[in-house]
Amino acid sequence: MLSVFCDSRLDYYHQFVTGLMPRKAPSKPMVLGTIVHAMLLERKLVTDVAILYPNECYKKDGFSINPVPARAFEDANPGKLAVKEEVMDQAELICESAMKSILGPVLSLDVEFEQRADAVVCGMPCRCKPDIHSPKLGLVYALKVGQVKPNDFHRSAKRFKYWL
Repeated sequence: MLSVFCDSRLDYYHQFVTGLMPRKAPSKPMVLGTIVHAMLLERKLVTDVAILYPNECYKKDGFSINPVPARAFEDANPGKLAVKEEVMDQAELICESAMKSILGPVLSLDVEFEQRADAVVCGMPCRCKPDIHSPKLGLVYALKVGQVKPNDFHRSAKRFKYWL
């Protein structure tokens, strides 16, 4: 959603406000991020959010997804993200790692998850929807899921104009 806004505010308006433009299909990292967010912030199990593609959705090589049966399977399972087993495994590993990190205890505190926050910054009214927020404790977290490479987060933060 943020990438659409940064690329074209008009596209953002028509995709997310008016609904006149179809939304882009989520990328593989977006699907993984959606699953991880649901597991950490909504306390869901991976199987509550995702469903494995059955064998008939794979091509003969056993790895590639065949788009026609995959689309039919996705349509038959609304409300769940159809994924390969490796994506479910990766989501579980990320959540286990997050719970063992400094984030684990934060998730058990009296904090708000994905709630709108308003503020005035340098005289300008601003609003955001951080993943984790506690004004009382002075905490604001935005969870990010992706490849870990030394400069990737910096480039992403710069592109999306994060203030760090």
